Amino acid sequence: MDLALEVAEHPVGGFSLDLMGRDETTGEVVIVENQLETSDHGHLGQILTYAAGTDPTTIVWVAASFRAEHRAAIDWLNARTDENTRFFGVELGVVRIGQSDPAPSFRLVAQPNDWEKTVRAATSPIPVT
Repeated sequence: MDLALEVAEHPVGGFSLDLMGRDETTGEVVIVENQLETSDHGHLGQILTYAAGTDPTTIVWVAASFRAEHRAAIDWLNARTDENTRFFGVELGVVRIGQSDPAPSFRLVAQPNDWEKTVRAATSPIPVT
């Protein structure tokens, strides 16, 4: 995904979303919430509030580490949202090789099952009108 940052600290009601941008290929909105500690309920609520206020396609929650309950919550959201909505959990770490400067390391810990969403959308009953 090629991302273009549009704004940092974007207001959503009385709150501020960390980052909002667009996927340069599709033009879809991507939001990112950063947390420099272990995932918590407050940030889970924040990503949902920000998603409701910005209507993104992709929601990324970055934290130093994720509690199993929060990974499960992301999996649950991915299983129950439409095929156009994707939630990701990404752990941020730091690596150093030999005497190099420290560099960020990102590890994907929760992601949507796009195949499952596509199959579900294709096989869902068409309402009769």
